[in-house]
Amino acid sequence: MWKWIVIASFVVVGIVLYAAVSVSPQYPPSPVTGPIKTEVQDFTAFSEQIQLGKQLYETLCFTCHGLNGDAVPITPEALNTQVGDRIYARDFTGKTHMNEKVVFKYTWGGFAGEFASDEELKYIIRHGLYGTPMPGFDDLSERELDALIAYIKTFNDGWKDYQPTPPPDVKVPYDLLSEERINRGRELFLERCIACHQDQENGAEPVPQPTQWYVPGTDSLIMITSRNFLTEPLRFPEPENVYRTIKVGIGGTTMNPALWADFNDDQIWDLVSYVYYLKNKGRNKSNETVASN
Repeated sequence: MWKWIVIASFVVVGIVLYAAVSVSPQYPPSPVTGPIKTEVQDFTAFSEQIQLGKQLYETLCFTCHGLNGDAVPITPEALNTQVGDRIYARDFTGKTHMNEKVVFKYTWGGFAGEFASDEELKYIIRHGLYGTPMPGFDDLSERELDALIAYIKTFNDGWKDYQPTPPPDVKVPYDLLSEERINRGRELFLERCIACHQDQENGAEPVPQPTQWYVPGTDSLIMITSRNFLTEPLRFPEPENVYRTIKVGIGGTTMNPALWADFNDDQIWDLVSYVYYLKNKGRNKSNETVASN
């Protein structure tokens, strides 16, 4: 009889355990109907662009601009030029600037400028800077340019609040290279530009000027010699860009447009005309030297 009592006990326990395991707890229904959307999804897409930009930067840019974007070059010899001063690549972090700012020299922000617009950066990356070791990368796609610029902006948080200066509508005068404009430009040049650029046409050499950047790793400011238009190429040789350089100045340098703020646009174009005259004169002189050799 005890045998049947034990068997019956095991049967009852088994039924109870089965009921406990098979009955699921009843939770309130989830309010989420569909895939959960979080910021991670947007961040993942952003990260993919940054990763592409990082790959491009570490392939094309880091040897001169530094692995950390601080202008500490991997190959310093790459920054030598055949004419003009030693070139230091742009510091994307602001660490080498006297005010810890990221300043691009040739933008519509000009003398007081900081950072640069995406379009200005794309122009520089595509075309390079004449007379410097900065080549043009015109084979990069729009997607690659956007990714590279997005990665460059990670070096300084100030990009987040930067509002670029919109470029004006610049029209080149039809008589840009006329003798009248050249003569007027010469007079203006000898009046306002001679202190730094000197009387180049008659053999004087431009003088060195301090910039707002330190030589990487030192407390000495980088010195650059004012442009010699007879012997050195223009960084941006198009008339519109030469006009811009005179109109708004050059960021991080002594090229301050306040010194000729009383010049109107026509007078600025006169100066552009004289700059081209010097440039062409220097080219002709160089060709004569080659021919005589």
